[in-house]
Amino acid sequence: MGVSSGECRALAEAATSSQRIVGINHNQRWNPAFVSQLKCAAEGYLGAIKNVAVTYCLDTRLVRGHWASVGKFNSVLELGPHPLSLVIELLGPVQEVSAQACHMQSPSSTAVVSSWTANLVCATGSASCYVSFGDTCQECSLTVVGEDGSARVDLQRSLFQIWHKSQFSPELDSAFSTLRACGSLTSQALKNFIIYSSKVMGILRTSGDVFSQGMHASVANFYSALRNGQSAPVGVRDGEHVVQACEKVIAALGSSGF
Repeated sequence: MGVSSGECRALAEAATSSQRIVGINHNQRWNPAFVSQLKCAAEGYLGAIKNVAVTYCLDTRLVRGHWASVGKFNSVLELGPHPLSLVIELLGPVQEVSAQACHMQSPSSTAVVSSWTANLVCATGSASCYVSFGDTCQECSLTVVGEDGSARVDLQRSLFQIWHKSQFSPELDSAFSTLRACGSLTSQALKNFIIYSSKVMGILRTSGDVFSQGMHASVANFYSALRNGQSAPVGVRDGEHVVQACEKVIAALGSSGF
């Protein structure tokens, strides 16, 4: 939403004074697999969510001239909002952060933090994040642990897996849960393949790319809310919380000597 929480507040004040509604495009919030996880959580399959672990690694390196390469911690503001917006959606605002830089890159004369790990204390639980530029393999996923079950969301491949107790004995529960999870993954993979094939053949005009699907859903939900006289589904306060979390990560990285 902005490069500082102060800038976010200024935008919020400007929107209020001019009677405008601001929506924030945290597009991974609308990733189909994450939306499925939210639905299951709302239906009580996981119970109260206690812990979230996010891995967000891109196979794109920082390049000279890109905004993320200009400042030592700009990469945190560039990539951090994607995983942090999901953590905040599940656990509420980030209150405390401890962080450590893992790798540095020097696309120009400035050494830039290209990967970092952080432990977060949020309003209703704890979380961990590993965020990285320049990996050989792209991996974007999160694991959600609740009192009654757990879920794994593959943001990159748009796959969702849930584990929760069944009515069977512990011996049978393991086998039953595994079969159920495998069946669900197979069904989702087949659906994704059909969507992709339909797009390639021109049958569907919608994008088969998961990142684009999140973008489209974010914009569509914003305008749907406007038409129905509702507030933005992801509004200025949500955007400010994410930027504040980034600021806390940057402060923790700075205090650790980077």
